[in-house]
Amino acid sequence: METDTIRDIGPRMVDGHNVGDVTRDQKSIVRIGGVAGLLAGFSFILAAIALLGGSVSNGPNELVQNFPQVSTSMAIGDGLYLITVLSLFILVIALYHELRRQNSFLAMVGGGIGSIGLSALAIGSMPHVAYSKISEIFHSPTTTSEEQTSLVHMWQAVHGIFNEMDTVGFMLLALGFIILSLAMRRSPSFGRRVGCAGVILGATVLFGMSIFTMDSSAIFPFVLIAFVIMPVLFGSNLFRISRRKLPGVDG
Repeated sequence: METDTIRDIGPRMVDGHNVGDVTRDQKSIVRIGGVAGLLAGFSFILAAIALLGGSVSNGPNELVQNFPQVSTSMAIGDGLYLITVLSLFILVIALYHELRRQNSFLAMVGGGIGSIGLSALAIGSMPHVAYSKISEIFHSPTTTSEEQTSLVHMWQAVHGIFNEMDTVGFMLLALGFIILSLAMRRSPSFGRRVGCAGVILGATVLFGMSIFTMDSSAIFPFVLIAFVIMPVLFGSNLFRISRRKLPGVDG
């Protein structure tokens, strides 16, 4: 009896850490992930406005010719796009952290695949850097018309590389969200409704990215789902989870 009394005195410890500190850290990670999901949706809308507002051309030749007029808005849009991708990284990490207790395998696989997809999207997030150099040579007084034609073809090739990276990135991100959503269906924190919604939305994005090219206007609704609807859905639920009062923990 005396031993039991002594054992109950003092804070509970897990792996050498106070349980209260552990749960506070968990809540902080989940809360930050929730805010990151909401930020991703907001920043992508601003990025889309900047990029679409600076689009004034109808073909690759016009793109190269008009690039100096739209380079600023494109740089702003690309910067906001990168913020979106980085915010999604934080969201995916927070989802993994929250879901690993219910299904560590699905959380690990979904988080890993989603992170690989986001890595591809991050690498291709600054196309204006490559385009600026091509445009600089194109508009040089010493560049001949034949060289300008070659530069237009080079522009198209670079554009195709970025499109390929974006397509793979979106498909892997969608697949990662689908797997994470399967884990959500077994999680009492999220529930079957959020999990099923995530699976359906992720499958829709995966289907759209597999049949449309990045140059097609039909691709935008699927990008909107991946970068706005799903991050806001997951982010708002993470934020809701972080606000729950845990037993024995203040704040």
